[in-house]
Amino acid sequence: MAGKMNSKHKKRSNPILWVVFAIVIPIMIVIALIIAALSFAGFEVMDWLKDKGRNIPVVSKMIPDEEAGPSLELVIEDLETDIAVKNADLKLIEKENEDLHGTITQLEEKVKHLEAKVAASDLPEGTATEEKDMLKELAASFRTMEGKQAAQILEKMSHQEAATILAQVSSKVRGSILGAMDPEIAAKLTKNMLQQ
Repeated sequence: MAGKMNSKHKKRSNPILWVVFAIVIPIMIVIALIIAALSFAGFEVMDWLKDKGRNIPVVSKMIPDEEAGPSLELVIEDLETDIAVKNADLKLIEKENEDLHGTITQLEEKVKHLEAKVAASDLPEGTATEEKDMLKELAASFRTMEGKQAAQILEKMSHQEAATILAQVSSKVRGSILGAMDPEIAAKLTKNMLQQ
């Protein structure tokens, strides 16, 4: 009788285990082999599975959203902030440019005035001191400027005029101005100063 019970017990094996071992596990192994083979062949199987899985209602919640970057609104806001900063910088540069052009215009007028005085043949006495005073005034205005600004202005003037003005400033100021200039122009101005 014990033998009959063992044979009945063997026949009654758990059907769930039979489904798991006979169907589910082999299917999972076949799917894993197919995914590995396709990945090895160069196909983006995992990305494709993620894309398809995101369309399935329950599965989409289990798939992490790794590729989600900053939202479009944040990107637009950052870009608008960058544009506003660059516009403010542009306005400052335009203002500085206008100031430089104004300074250039004033200095060119002073230079023309001095040239007109020198060109006049019937200069009254004391004109030499007026020229010196005007030249000192010009040199003083260059002393108060930054070297870069002064260099930009002097580069636009004739070499003779620029050399005359540079000769009137201190060597420290002259060095900062010449250092901010284009090396070729600075060399020509230095030659002109030596010839004076």
